[in-house]
Amino acid sequence: MKTNTYTLKSGPWIYTPSMVQLAVSQFPYDPKWSIKLLREGFDLPLKIAKALASGAIPYVVQDESVIFTA
Repeated sequence: MKTNTYTLKSGPWIYTPSMVQLAVSQFPYDPKWSIKLLREGFDLPLKIAKALASGAIPYVVQDESVIFTA
C-alpha cells in the first residue's frame, strides 16, 4: 500500500494547525462539517479528510504547517 506525506501549510489568513484542531474537536458533534472543512480548505480526498478529522491519522505541527502520512 502506497503512503503519501501531506504538508498543509498556513497562509496569510489561515493558521492551519488551528483549522485542523477545530475539525478534530468538532468531529464528534458534526462529522460532515469537519470533513467538509478539511476537504474544501485543503483539497483533501474524502477518505483522508475523514481519517484526519476523526483522529485516526496522527499529525504533527511544524512551524505553521500540519504534517501527516496516510
